[in-house]
Amino acid sequence: VDGDPDTAWSTERYDDPDITVLKPGVGLILDLDSTRRVEGLQVRSPTAGWTAQIHVLDEPPTGPLAGDAEPVAEVADIPGDVDIPLAGTDGSIVVLWITRTGPDGVVEIAEVAAEVAR
Repeated sequence: VDGDPDTAWSTERYDDPDITVLKPGVGLILDLDSTRRVEGLQVRSPTAGWTAQIHVLDEPPTGPLAGDAEPVAEVADIPGDVDIPLAGTDGSIVVLWITRTGPDGVVEIAEVAAEVAR
């Protein structure tokens, strides 16, 4: 999160929008520094049509997430900007795990922020 929506992190460009034909997925890790109750995730993206899972964990994953943990949320056909409710899941790590890109084979994330209970 740099406060500048004109800068973005981007996945590689994939020939098949279904990333899972090549690998379990790709994603971003948000470290909350301590265990917090995570109420939601705000994602700002110029990309439409992608799919992601949200994982809330106690420690960073040591490898791909497939099969490691059940996601606390999964959102398909994301229109770009999205606010994902997470119903107060406790953890210190939030993972935005992308499993399908938009139609052009890439996902760009401009900003992402965890909503935590105070």
